[in-house]
Amino acid sequence: MKRTLLPLFIVILELTAGNFCFGSKKAAQKNLDKYSDLVMISQELLQAYHRSLPQDLLQKNIGLWLSKFDGDKNSKSILADIIIGENYLLNKEDKNNLNHALTHYERAWDKVEETDFKVTKATIKHQLGNILYRREEYVRGLEYLLRADWMMHHLDYKRFANLGTYFANLGYAYAYYFEDFENGKYYLELALKNGFANPALRYAAYNFIGLLYRQKGDIDSSHRYFAIALEGARQNGDSAGVGEIVGNIGLNYFMEKRYDLAAGMLQTNFRIALQNKNWTSAALSNIILTKMDVATGKMEFAGAKIVLTRSLIDSMRITGTNKALYLASYNMYLSYLDWAKWRNEKGLIIGVQDTLLMYKDSLYATRDLKTALKVQIDLIKENSDTQIQLLKSEEIRKVWVRNFIILVCVGLFVVLALYIYRLRLRSRQDQQKIADYLDKITEKNQLLKHYEHKIETEESKIQVTESSIPVTDLSTHLHFLQSTTIHTEEDWQQFREIFEKVYPGFFNEVSDKIPNVSPAELRFLALTKLGIPAKQMAQSLGIAMDSVRKLRYRLRKKIEQNLKMANEDFLNFNI
Repeated sequence: MKRTLLPLFIVILELTAGNFCFGSKKAAQKNLDKYSDLVMISQELLQAYHRSLPQDLLQKNIGLWLSKFDGDKNSKSILADIIIGENYLLNKEDKNNLNHALTHYERAWDKVEETDFKVTKATIKHQLGNILYRREEYVRGLEYLLRADWMMHHLDYKRFANLGTYFANLGYAYAYYFEDFENGKYYLELALKNGFANPALRYAAYNFIGLLYRQKGDIDSSHRYFAIALEGARQNGDSAGVGEIVGNIGLNYFMEKRYDLAAGMLQTNFRIALQNKNWTSAALSNIILTKMDVATGKMEFAGAKIVLTRSLIDSMRITGTNKALYLASYNMYLSYLDWAKWRNEKGLIIGVQDTLLMYKDSLYATRDLKTALKVQIDLIKENSDTQIQLLKSEEIRKVWVRNFIILVCVGLFVVLALYIYRLRLRSRQDQQKIADYLDKITEKNQLLKHYEHKIETEESKIQVTESSIPVTDLSTHLHFLQSTTIHTEEDWQQFREIFEKVYPGFFNEVSDKIPNVSPAELRFLALTKLGIPAKQMAQSLGIAMDSVRKLRYRLRKKIEQNLKMANEDFLNFNI
């Protein structure tokens, strides 16, 4: 089974050449920035031609294309190198074109490496891997493809249009040379869950999974995937693709010994492959048809097919890989040996056997090398997986740091809000103090008016005699009494003298009716007689409001004890 699988892998490689990373249908975006995919842009610009352009026409088009984009000189230079590299990849008739494409892509990488075009870096790395793989530098090519996948994963796959193409190329790289069924199938199935710019790449992926199942010996699954691929190729009007897939189904029928069905399909593929100069696929179909002649005893037809196959293998040397060449040659010489034995030509038999052993040794050497290199690839993949895990850890750390910064900012905002609130609260308190002060001034003005009215009333009651004081002096004395403070004994004596002039005999009358009255109580009664409120009374006496209340309380007790038949006028002090 492995002997017949490899040429079909080559066919898939030819189908996907130059179509690795198609992007969205808008080819000409206006700006070239860090989110641009310059590889995708270049492929879309060339896609309309379906073939490589001559250098003079290409250079003319590059000038026109670059004029449509806004970007610095370096970004346009990178795009120009990528376009030239992609144009070389479209020409599959000469392996030297791979060398030219590699040169321009390496130039593009040198220019983009120091920029912030991270998306383009990943796609350039991917294309470098594809080119190296097609140059049969399988380990280095797969390593680049893995590193490109690592870069895309780090940036977020969502940034890359038509992600299915990248996964399909990676799956192909695992399966073709290294024959790694599990990794190849994993990436190809992952590719089918994502988009492709070129529908041919989607059914090519189904076709390739069919090849993998055939390699594992699961012909039923292989048939199922080939059927899906064939339907896609027919819907897309791809005659070359139809031929390839029909040939693969024919090979399945040959392996099942259903020769009648196999013959027609293999002949169809052979004819289409010759029309498209796909020498590898044509050689494979002709080799299987030769094996069918040998198996059915039609040896007379096998000889002509062997001659034709040798011619096709010579053509394969121009474009095919060494692995495909060795496998095709080995299978051809197996049929050639059967034909020589049928002819019973001993000299020819010996010569064919020697050549067959040479190709067998080449295949075994390739397989031994592949086994050794697979260990290296596993190490590369393990390193890439480790890098991805490290990136995830770094992303988690960044999330924690970001959340910490957010918490600090929120904390600072809360502190600032509280500070502003306190400032506003203090401002409101200051405003309230000012309002209270204004209220006190208003209250004092009202008290002054009240006192003035009371003074006028008292003045009207006083009978003017020879011993009476003049009205003007009485008004002056009352103003003094109402505004004075009684903090010292000297203050009290001065207050008492003036008070006696306004209210003669007041203190003697109080002392007679309340024998045990104290000096503090006398002062309280005098201020009460003047109608001074408790708050101002406290200020005048230099005591607290609580002391005023206690003084009033004690005085009431004394009045109750000493004046059982108290005079109503005397008691009317508002105490």
